[in-house]
Amino acid sequence: MLSARNASEAAGVAVLGAGVVNPVAATLEGFSDALSNARARVGVLDGMPIPRGKALAGLVSDAAFDGPEKAFRMAHAAMAQAIDASGLDLSALDDVGVILATMGGESHAAEQCYATLDTSSAIDDAARAALGAYPNGVLLQRLCASFGVLGPRFVISNACASGNIAIGLALDFLRAGKCKAMIVVGVEVIKPSMIWGAERAGFIGTRLAPFHPDRDGAILGEGAAALVLAEPSLAGHAPALGWVDGFGSVCDRGAAPITLAEDGSGLYRAMQLALDDAMRGREQLDYVNAHAPGTRMIDAIECGAIARLRGIGEPVLVNSTKSITTHLAGAAAITEVIATLVQMRDGFVHGNAGLDRHDDALALRPVGTASVRHAFAFGLSNACGGGGLNTSVALSSAANGQPRRHAFAPRADAPLVITGSGAIAADGFCWRPVGEDGPRPAARLGEFDIYRHYPVESNYHYMNRAAQLAAASSADALRRAGIAPDALPCPDDRFAAIFGSCVGGSPEASRVMCDGLRTNPAAITPSMSLDHGIHLGAALVCRHFGLTGTTYTLTGSRRSGLQALEVAALSIRAERADAALVAGYDAWDPLEAALVPHLPGRAEPADAAGSLVLETAERAEARGARALARLLDVRTLSGRDAADGARPALAERLGHHLAQYTPDRVYLAAHEAGRYLPLLTRALDVCGHAPACLTLGDGLPDPRAALSMLAIDDAIARGATSAIVAPGADGTVLVAIVAATENAQ
Repeated sequence: MLSARNASEAAGVAVLGAGVVNPVAATLEGFSDALSNARARVGVLDGMPIPRGKALAGLVSDAAFDGPEKAFRMAHAAMAQAIDASGLDLSALDDVGVILATMGGESHAAEQCYATLDTSSAIDDAARAALGAYPNGVLLQRLCASFGVLGPRFVISNACASGNIAIGLALDFLRAGKCKAMIVVGVEVIKPSMIWGAERAGFIGTRLAPFHPDRDGAILGEGAAALVLAEPSLAGHAPALGWVDGFGSVCDRGAAPITLAEDGSGLYRAMQLALDDAMRGREQLDYVNAHAPGTRMIDAIECGAIARLRGIGEPVLVNSTKSITTHLAGAAAITEVIATLVQMRDGFVHGNAGLDRHDDALALRPVGTASVRHAFAFGLSNACGGGGLNTSVALSSAANGQPRRHAFAPRADAPLVITGSGAIAADGFCWRPVGEDGPRPAARLGEFDIYRHYPVESNYHYMNRAAQLAAASSADALRRAGIAPDALPCPDDRFAAIFGSCVGGSPEASRVMCDGLRTNPAAITPSMSLDHGIHLGAALVCRHFGLTGTTYTLTGSRRSGLQALEVAALSIRAERADAALVAGYDAWDPLEAALVPHLPGRAEPADAAGSLVLETAERAEARGARALARLLDVRTLSGRDAADGARPALAERLGHHLAQYTPDRVYLAAHEAGRYLPLLTRALDVCGHAPACLTLGDGLPDPRAALSMLAIDDAIARGATSAIVAPGADGTVLVAIVAATENAQ
C-alpha cells in the first residue's frame, strides 16, 4: 500500500472518545486501573447447562445492565461515554456514521423463548418483542436513534475479528471524506448457545491463562466498547486519546472454521499490511496487544508471527488484554484497541494475569504477571476470527501530535466495472412496473443442489442453507467473470470477499443449538455451531476459489447486500483490494416462517442470493474480461426528517442525486415497496426526470439482503442506466447507479 501513497503524509484519524463496559470496569478510568494492576475478574455460569464442567465466564454483573435488553444497555453506556468524551455535538453533524460489531446482538432473549415456543397459539408480548429484536440491525437502529445519528450505519459480524474490521471500515470512510466522524461499538452477551457451540468446537478451557504452558482454551465473556473516530479537523473538540494509523486484513488459505493457518502466514501478512497502511517500518514496532485467547495453537501461532515480523530476538512487548477481561467476542477487538491507547496514554504495559510461568515453546516471551512502566508511542492490536480471518490495527499516541491530512488513494475516481453476476431465487420474483401484479413466487426453491456449483468432496451440503445459496450465486458470478479456482486475476490477498446478509445462518444455528440444549445437551456436536456461522457464506467461497483478501460480512439489514457493494467499492478505491466478490443473501427457515402470523409486519422469508464481481475497468481490460456494466456510484444518503412516508429532506437529497445520472429506470428495492412510493415520487419530482419505476410488488415472500442484488442482476440484463434505490425505516437510503457498458460515461 505504500506505493499508492505519498510516504511523507500520515494516515491517522483521531480517537476523540472511548467507553467500556466489561467484567472489570464500566468506565475508562476504572479500566485503566484494572489494566495497570493486571486485575482479572472471572465469574461462574449458573442457570444453564454447563458443558463438561467448563463454567467460567467473564460476566457483567452490574444490575444496571440486567434484563432482556442487556446488549442495548451495555452498548448504549459505552457509546455515551465515548460521545461525551469526544466533545462532539451530534445534533449539529449530519455526516456521522455508526458501525456495530457483534455476532449475537440481542438474540439471547429470543433464544430463551425457543424452548417453550408454540407457534400454533398466540405469542405473548415479551416473546414477540424478543423475537422482533433478533436481527442485529434492530440493535443498531435503536442505538442510532438514541443518539440522533443520521449517517451510514453497518453491522459487522465476523466473529472475534468484528471490532477490528469495524475500525478499519471506519478508517476508510473517514479517509475518503464520506463522514466527518464514525462511532464504532462492539457488544456481546453470554448465552448458552454461544458457550456450548464454542466448547464443542474445542475453543473453551478451564482457566484464564493466555500464553501459559498449561493453557487449555479461552474463557468467554460479555461486554461493550465504543470509540469515536474523527477526521483530524475535528480533533480540537477534545484531547485525542490517540490515533488510528492503519489497518490490515487477510483471510487464511483454506479458511478454517475456528483456528488460524498453522504457519501464522495470515496474521503475519495482516500485521505487515497494517504497518504499510500506517507508513511505519517493523523496526518501529515495540508493542503488540495480541489476540491470544488462551488456546494452545492460536497463542503459539501468533507469537511465531509476531517474532518473524519484528525479527527473531528483537525486543517487542506483548500482552493479552483477554487475560484480564476474558474473551469478549464481538466486543473484544475494540476493547483491546482501547486498552492499547490507555497504556500509551498512561505509560505502562499491563501484565498478563495468571502468567506465573512462561511457555518456553513460544517464539517470544510475553510480559509477565506484573505491569511494567514503559513509554511507547506506536503499536499493533490484533484480532482473529472464525473463517480464517486475521486483522491488525496500527495505533499511535496522542503525544505524536496531529498528523498531516491523509491523501486518499489515487484511484479514488477510477472507473469500476461489474464483470460477473449470479442470482438465485424462486420463479416468480420478477421486477414489474409499479402497480402491475404478477404470480406469487414460492418462498423456498423447489430444487437446489450445491453440488451443481461445487465438487461433492467439498461437503458443502452440511453447511447452513444461507451459506450454500451465497456460495452458489458467487460461483456463478466468478465463472461468468472468467475466474476459476486458484486462478485469480490479481494476487490472492488483493481479492476481497464482501458479503451481506440480514440473518445468514443464525436462525438455523439458534434453532439447532436450542433444540439440543432443551433435549440432550451432551449430544451437541461441533458441526451444530461451526456449520451455521453467520459469516460462513464468504468462508466457503474463499476456501474453494483461493481468495485470501479482505473478508467482511455485513448483517442485520434487508439492505446488507447493497451495503456490501458500497463497502466493496470503497475497499477497491482505498487500494485494499484490486477486485471484490460481493454477495447479498438470505434463506427460508421453518421456524421463521412459522412465526410470521405472530409478528406484525413480518413477511415469510425467501431463499435468494445475488452476487457480482467488481473490479477496476483498467484491470478488467488488461485481463480481457468483458465488462457487463459500470458501477457509476453507490452511497448512503440521509436527511433530518420526521418519520413520515415522504421524508421531504431525504427525498430532496435523493432527487438531486438521481438528477446527476438521469437513469432510464429506477428499482425500488424495498419489501412492501408501496410504503416508500411517496418518498420516491417526491424524489423524482425534484429530479425532474421520469424514469420507469420497477418493484417486486407487495405481499410477497421477503428476499431480504438479496433484494438489491437481484435488482442489479436484472438491471444488467436489461441494459441502459438504472438506479437501485433501497430506502429503510431508519431515514437513510442506499443508492447504486449501474450503467450497461455501452451507455456508461
